[in-house]
Amino acid sequence: MPPLTLDAQIRAPAPRTHPASRRPAPLAVCSLMMMAFAGAVAAQGNDLAPGGSSPTYGWVFPWLGGVLLGMSIVFLSRFGRRSEPTHDIAPTLLPLLSQVSVPLAGFAQDGRVHFWNPAMEALSGLPADRVRGCPPAEVPAFGPQHQLTQELERFREAPRGFATRIRTTLYSGTRHQQVPVLASLDRVGPATSGPEGMWTILSLSDLSENEELRMQYQQAMADAQSSVRRLAEIDRLKSEFLAVCSHELKTPLVSITGYLDLMTSQKLGPLTPRQENALRVSLRNAGRLNELLGSLLDLARMEAGKMKFELTTHRLGPILEEILAIIHPMAETKHLTVEAPPLTGLPYVQVDPSMINRVFLNLLDNAIKFTPPGGTIKIKTTTDDQHIRLTIIDNGVGIPPADLDRVTTPFFQSDASDTRPAGGLGLGLAIVEKILVGHGTRLHLVSQPGQGTQASFSLRIVQKGHSGKVSTVPAPQGKSS
Repeated sequence: MPPLTLDAQIRAPAPRTHPASRRPAPLAVCSLMMMAFAGAVAAQGNDLAPGGSSPTYGWVFPWLGGVLLGMSIVFLSRFGRRSEPTHDIAPTLLPLLSQVSVPLAGFAQDGRVHFWNPAMEALSGLPADRVRGCPPAEVPAFGPQHQLTQELERFREAPRGFATRIRTTLYSGTRHQQVPVLASLDRVGPATSGPEGMWTILSLSDLSENEELRMQYQQAMADAQSSVRRLAEIDRLKSEFLAVCSHELKTPLVSITGYLDLMTSQKLGPLTPRQENALRVSLRNAGRLNELLGSLLDLARMEAGKMKFELTTHRLGPILEEILAIIHPMAETKHLTVEAPPLTGLPYVQVDPSMINRVFLNLLDNAIKFTPPGGTIKIKTTTDDQHIRLTIIDNGVGIPPADLDRVTTPFFQSDASDTRPAGGLGLGLAIVEKILVGHGTRLHLVSQPGQGTQASFSLRIVQKGHSGKVSTVPAPQGKSS
């Protein structure tokens, strides 16, 4: 028997019969015969009744039952069967399959192309008339050694319902290049047909767009990584430049400052009041320039990882006492009040004294700069078993919310105009943050414009043992205070 074509299989569906319609005539005849026989036996029994009694009519009821049963079976066999579909669906289904946007191809049991929809034509660049009747090896989009050709040959022996997916490429005559596709192979066929009625349906998903997106993503990632490397190199060069520049500028500045100081002391000769005032202004500005260069040099060292922290144990009270002695004259100049807690009861902490002094000086200097005359600056402390938290509070101009996350960025200033009231390079808080990170903590800022600023951080407490030695509390890893 030759294999059915797709059109023939659509036109000739497998017949289905209702169970009540199977062999109705023999069943009816047998029922009638059995009921008639039962009636005859009953009649004969009545005729042979002993004592010559009159005949009975009990045989009538079995006979009537047989007649009714036979008529019922005949009626059901005639009118109870399901009607078979008689309309032809091929003219409707085939055009619908041709309109599907997914590339489809159908291979009959002979292994040849019998269906090739327009979407497959557009993808492969091959018209249906060119490939219809060809085995996969002769289809230019596949070829003899193609993976799809081998799979299609293997599918000829596969059972109905077998399916697989393959990620591969095929040559597109439209695009004149290999196109990445996801191929789905399905073995289909009528439930009542044998192997000769089986088909293999091939559907393709064009992955070109996905592949292009993947390549664009990979290129974007490569560009981003390259940009990160370039920025890291620029940052390294910037740090090296700052270090070299600061060092080279600071060396002659030391000499300049020394001679200005010598001239101001009038050891090189007497000075007029006007000359002495000019020298003092120059000496003050040289000192300020020296501080700026020192900040640049320190920042460069910190960013390069060359700044060393010598953490030792110290009582916090004397450290704060020294800082307050330095900032009190500056606060009095602006008529500011500085409030501090009792210094005698403060615990031991593990710090680098020179570095932690810079933290206090920077934070208190900022509070003095941005607090209007007559304002108040408070220093508060809170302790737990392992840490002491220090908070510096002012009622100054405050920091805009949008700038809170950026004020610790090197060279950032909320007011970058030439008329800003406070000078500087914008390095103070950046250096404070890096010093605190070296102490295992971080700077925490809370501020509202016009309401002042709170700057706080934590330090590790160390406990004094019975032997007089000091044992350290482990530093919090990644803890933000």
